[in-house]
Amino acid sequence: MKKVYILLLILCGTINYSFSQNSYWAINWDISTGLGETGDFVQNVNFRGFSVEGRSFINSNVSIGGFFAWDVLTDKVTDANPIPVTIEGTPGHISGTQVNYLNILPILFTSHYYFKSEGTKTPTFYVGGGIGGVFVKQRSDIGLRSYTDDSFGIGFQPEIGSHIPFGYSGSGMNVALRYLYSPSAASLDALSTLSLSIGFSFLN
Repeated sequence: MKKVYILLLILCGTINYSFSQNSYWAINWDISTGLGETGDFVQNVNFRGFSVEGRSFINSNVSIGGFFAWDVLTDKVTDANPIPVTIEGTPGHISGTQVNYLNILPILFTSHYYFKSEGTKTPTFYVGGGIGGVFVKQRSDIGLRSYTDDSFGIGFQPEIGSHIPFGYSGSGMNVALRYLYSPSAASLDALSTLSLSIGFSFLN
């Protein structure tokens, strides 16, 4: 967790810097689903997530900034394979209804390119991506037993999105589609998720 705290401190400094410049910032509600091995562990579309980001323009079309999210994916599995366990030195298996959880916290440094729009009421489209650290906490509940594991590794997140203005003040709605990938770390499989983010944004 020490790495997470350090990255969060650096990220807060990056976002704070972006507020003092020509900037774009947003706070979003994330709707996420797992893909690949992640989708095998949690198959549902999940609505428990949020993200916050701040970006500073280095010219009229390019920004750099920071991104943080906390997305929770959960799924109930009634036909899961038995899990091998060892209790007091005796090997065995536990089976039954299984509830799986993933807590995903990406902390990323980002860069985006913006396509020029005509007028203050015209949506501004952008493409970009981020790289940084991803903390993952995995838990499976079977009956009265819980099995947890966690990892911290590098992550990559390409995205496309748009700032849809409400008026002349710079406020608007942020809509983005993001793909997050993190290679396998520790004992956890590779992470792969797709998220739709909808939130409030401000373009200065």
